[in-house]
Amino acid sequence: MKKRSNSEVVAAEWRKIAFATAMVSRMTGNYRLFCELTEAGDSAAFVNIVNLVWEFAAGQNQRIDFQKQQEKLELITPDPAAFDMYGVWPALDAAVALAALLSACERWDESELDAIVTLSMSTIDNYLQAVEATEGEAHPLVLAEQACIEQLNAVIAQGGNLSRPQLIGALKAAVKDFEVTNIGLEA
Repeated sequence: MKKRSNSEVVAAEWRKIAFATAMVSRMTGNYRLFCELTEAGDSAAFVNIVNLVWEFAAGQNQRIDFQKQQEKLELITPDPAAFDMYGVWPALDAAVALAALLSACERWDESELDAIVTLSMSTIDNYLQAVEATEGEAHPLVLAEQACIEQLNAVIAQGGNLSRPQLIGALKAAVKDFEVTNIGLEA
């Protein structure tokens, strides 16, 4: 895949990046709680990386060294072998989603962005298995994630008259409206 400069990101691409950033933002609380419970990782660094991608999507910061951000993320990505608790898995999924987002921004690989939605749904499925929920596709967490995806898509579809920063603000507000992560933790 050809590496492109940040200035080559076109309108359709930044909207897809913004959508994926919103999905990762929704998963951030899973990582944050893991950090609080284990005193491992670095939630401030994680949030900072997400915020840099928001800036990139908004067109405000086009000089991000995505490789450097990947390296920072690798240092704070939880190792499941080091923790005997379920919470490491949703935290790891959040870190993997952020790594995919950074990779997509650096090389524009749309499949990396699509994988974030799949990973988020997988996080929910794994959580439901861990708590032995039986509702499956009708579980409130699955329905909430589908509603979130629909709301984010609606914001993007209605954002034709908004500037990039305004659309980013609308997406951030939409994520905040859900008030919980994809597995139902308070964000």
